[in-house]
Amino acid sequence: MAFGKIYSYPENNRTTGLLVVAKENKLDIEVVDTRPSKGVSDDYRRINKLGKIPTFEGADGYVLSECGAIAVYLTSQNEKTPLLGKTKQDYASILRWLSFSNTEIIPHFGPWIQGLTGTIPYNKKNVETAEEKANKSMKTLEDHLLINTYLVGERISLADIMTASAIMPPMSAVFDKKWRSAHPSVTRWVETIVNQPMWKAVGVSTTFIDEAIKYTPPVKEKAPKQEAKKEAAKPKPKAKDDDEDEDDEPKEAPKPKHPIEALGKAGMPIDDWKRKYKNEETREVALPWFWENVNFDDYSIWAVDYKYNDELTMTFMTSNLIGGFFARLEASRKYIMGCASVYGVTNDSIVKGAFVVRGQDGMAAFEVAPDWESYDFKKLNPKDANDKKFVESMWAWDEPIEVDGKKYEWADGKIFASGGGPAEDNVTGFLVRSLATNWTKGSVLAVDAGSHLSSITRILEKDFPLVADPYVPVSRRKKSSITNGHVKDPSPQSFDSSDTSSRSTPEQQVRTLTSGPFAGLPFPFESARANALHVVRECVSTYLITHPHLDHLAAFAINTAAFHNTSRPKRLAALPSTVNAIKTHIFNDVIWPNLTDEDGGVGFVTFQRLTHGGNPAVGEGRGKGYIEVCDGLTVKGIKISHGHCTRALPITDGKRGSEVGLSEATVIKASNLPDISQVRTRRTPSIPQLPQNGQVSQPETPGLTHAGTQPAPPGDNSKHEVVVDSTAYFIRDDRSGREILMFGDVEPDSLSLNPRTALVWADTAPKITAGLLSAVVIECSYDDSQADNILLGHLNPKHLYKELSVLGEMVKQKTLEKQGRRALRKRKRTQALVSNTSMSRNDSPEYSGTGTGTDEESHSTLARKRGKRTSQISVAGPSLGRPPTSRASLSGAAGPPKEDSLSPRAKPESRPGPTPKIPDLIASQSENLAPLQGLTVIVMHVKDTLKDGPLVGDMILQQLYEHEENQKEHDGVGLGCKFVISKAGESYAF
Repeated sequence: MAFGKIYSYPENNRTTGLLVVAKENKLDIEVVDTRPSKGVSDDYRRINKLGKIPTFEGADGYVLSECGAIAVYLTSQNEKTPLLGKTKQDYASILRWLSFSNTEIIPHFGPWIQGLTGTIPYNKKNVETAEEKANKSMKTLEDHLLINTYLVGERISLADIMTASAIMPPMSAVFDKKWRSAHPSVTRWVETIVNQPMWKAVGVSTTFIDEAIKYTPPVKEKAPKQEAKKEAAKPKPKAKDDDEDEDDEPKEAPKPKHPIEALGKAGMPIDDWKRKYKNEETREVALPWFWENVNFDDYSIWAVDYKYNDELTMTFMTSNLIGGFFARLEASRKYIMGCASVYGVTNDSIVKGAFVVRGQDGMAAFEVAPDWESYDFKKLNPKDANDKKFVESMWAWDEPIEVDGKKYEWADGKIFASGGGPAEDNVTGFLVRSLATNWTKGSVLAVDAGSHLSSITRILEKDFPLVADPYVPVSRRKKSSITNGHVKDPSPQSFDSSDTSSRSTPEQQVRTLTSGPFAGLPFPFESARANALHVVRECVSTYLITHPHLDHLAAFAINTAAFHNTSRPKRLAALPSTVNAIKTHIFNDVIWPNLTDEDGGVGFVTFQRLTHGGNPAVGEGRGKGYIEVCDGLTVKGIKISHGHCTRALPITDGKRGSEVGLSEATVIKASNLPDISQVRTRRTPSIPQLPQNGQVSQPETPGLTHAGTQPAPPGDNSKHEVVVDSTAYFIRDDRSGREILMFGDVEPDSLSLNPRTALVWADTAPKITAGLLSAVVIECSYDDSQADNILLGHLNPKHLYKELSVLGEMVKQKTLEKQGRRALRKRKRTQALVSNTSMSRNDSPEYSGTGTGTDEESHSTLARKRGKRTSQISVAGPSLGRPPTSRASLSGAAGPPKEDSLSPRAKPESRPGPTPKIPDLIASQSENLAPLQGLTVIVMHVKDTLKDGPLVGDMILQQLYEHEENQKEHDGVGLGCKFVISKAGESYAF
């Protein structure tokens, strides 16, 4: 027997959600086809006097109208349903969204869509007003979904089902491809909902359109007299052949070709210029080649200017605008090449560019982009000196541009037609060194090696040919345009004289690059291939691996074939679980030969097993616990969580991950890791819940549990949830004490079964406060359209910003404590001077030079005495980039105060008062400061979707800054850090 009837029709946007809920709760509902537009019966008006739909009539005679009320009634039939939320607040929020969709969304779409389709008389003003109101409501929805996966909570609720049902008609009528690209969060959310099994079970189709419907005026009938004349003027139709079928439909018209296709092939393919521009130095090689080889009978050059520069705001958003324009030029890729750049700064920038186009009518290439009208295009004369200078400036990106007497510095640029695609080498790999080591042998640390030798080769191809004949005399070789001179012999500090593979022959010259990631390194060979191998064999001594996934390890395993001529084994440093996984599953004579020095292997690789949290038995002071891994660099690793295994695994001695709530014998005492129990935050979704006693449980200690998870009893060999271990490494320049923090793959603490990132932040905060750490390299694999349940142990901008907010709150707390200690000591010194005016300042023990400050302040005082630092950390890699940042100055604890520094209350005649508490003024000032000002966050591990549209990295960068702006609007101050998307071949110093 049916549970009841619903009077409506399945396609109705107030009814689809009701059918989904009924199906999910296994309620048998009969749909009585009722369409008010065709009239309703008197019987129906007895149960709904207004004659509207939907109306529910239960088998017991209970009648209910209004879709929101019906939805709640049907959902509540299942007492254990998760669709009504977990708390009363969730339930109230669900009711809010039901009301919003019924009053702010549905009423505006009717006049908009029905006016366009002619269902109601078309009134342009009414349609435009309805469109404006509808888009305003959708903007509210977009803003909410930008930072939330679902409307209420972290799982699908009744609010999602009913609101998605409400916007189904516009999705198939007016929300076209262009609208969806402007509303990525709503689009992601709709696609998630309609692909749920409960939705598909109803059988209602969901159609996404490419182009919105447009109003078409009805065709007016002509007078009969005019039609008669028209018929008389028509020629007689051609008689059909006997064998022609009158019922045959006309053949489909052939797909129109690009207008430029009709010009035929040019004498010089444009791809020759693309390769030259991409692979050679722009001004020294590429541009002279262009003017020499391009036939301007076949090609023309064009200047491009954006029309609405006064509307531009942040430069990274403007760069994304250019990227969108380029994406829409895709149909002309075979006939066009050029660059467009952003010049200026935030809120004062312009967009300019230059293109070379096949043929003389460049507009045929530009008009394929729907937004081409937003730009001005001007054909340039290749023989005009000013036009040539403009083109060279647009393509070289090395000088400012002057417009209306005002100079604009180059900010960012994009190249159209540089190519791209699915590549295995778009994975993690970094090179790190201390600048103080000056490229000595074994001074480079490779952090992860998903990509390694091949990437180094590609970087060096900018300065060296891929292949070179070693027997060509020096006098006949082309000198590099990027060297600062030649060196007769390699530096004895950089090369092993006993290794013939690294020595230059009499025919070779050693060249030292002056720019790029390998600036200052003498190269003894002529080809990029040979020099790349030289870097791997001579400079890289240690491979620091965060976790043993292939995208962080594959190149290291494959490159071991090049280790046979080195004078000592290459070192692989990692936490024991990572070393064990690599040894067991890679170098096992099955997947790869055993090239290690363990278990009877060949001996090309040796393992260095690090200690989680650092080894407390080594080092001293700030370097305590850090282990030396190569010349000038020491490291400390802390376990982090990279998602959980897709299936529960039995506990074994050789386990790869960490069991939730279980102890591990190799874990050090909790005192060796930072205590975060006292951290106070306003928004700390990423900090794990702490035990009641206030003591933090360290990773893999018995006290750490997830909600609903209890520690396993001793000897329990049953199956458990296993968290995949990854590592965050603090890398320290042993001379300057400067550090960087580099993460392996990591998931948000808010989603983790074993949240551990907060422990890393607790160790990071005091380093930032002391001015010792100014860069964090961390992954962000997806943009915010990726739902939480398919992040697969990775971060997106929403969660990355939340994690950094946790760090920001810890830095605020440390800064507050530090300022309070300074104020307290200053007050005590003042009181000491007042109470003993006979004691001279030089005699006072308060200024005797003894270390009375904290470790942070003592270090900053020492740094100030030493002057400018002489050592830095340089990082380079296929996916890394960061400009240098200056260390903030910190005041020390030594030195007497000046006479005028005494406040009126501290004059000699005043009586000393009690020791004050931390001033409220300090706390208020701390609240108004951006806690991560001066910190650069370098985003790596971006996963390309290989789809049309903006690059994922550009989307991630935009969304991170949008979260920053939202934070400023909410609290008046953001985090203040700088976000950088890492790029191949870049290098930066910290």
